[in-house]
Amino acid sequence: MAACVFLQFFTRYALNNSLAWTEEIAANCLVVIVFLGSVMCVRMCRHIQVDLLYRLMSKRAARLLQGAVDLVVIGFFAYATWLMWRYVAVVGSERMVTIDLPRGFVFYTVLAAFALMFVRSVQNLVKDMTSAKTVREQAEEADIPAGV
Repeated sequence: MAACVFLQFFTRYALNNSLAWTEEIAANCLVVIVFLGSVMCVRMCRHIQVDLLYRLMSKRAARLLQGAVDLVVIGFFAYATWLMWRYVAVVGSERMVTIDLPRGFVFYTVLAAFALMFVRSVQNLVKDMTSAKTVREQAEEADIPAGV
């Protein structure tokens, strides 16, 4: 992706004649990177969230709320995986506009990422139910600098 973006920048601003295919390839690479990175964010509980309620609640209530949130997240990723499966079935064989490659490469990667996020969210629920600290609490502790 970096090479593609550099090539796009160089041809557009230095040569004043941009290559059309670099933008499409860079955009598709960005989509793949973002969704595969989201899998890691689910595993580490790093997605954007509001922690204020958890801090105001008792530990038991916070664990119950975290379990409910885990169930909602699992439902969301299951539904998103199913929707992406249906979407790929409809448009997975389309070709890219500027390069004669199937867009299915990108779509199947996003589908796999949603499926992996679903699996990771189920793993998080199991960890939350079996360990002394929830995945969210472990992530919070990792954010606190040493000596504070």
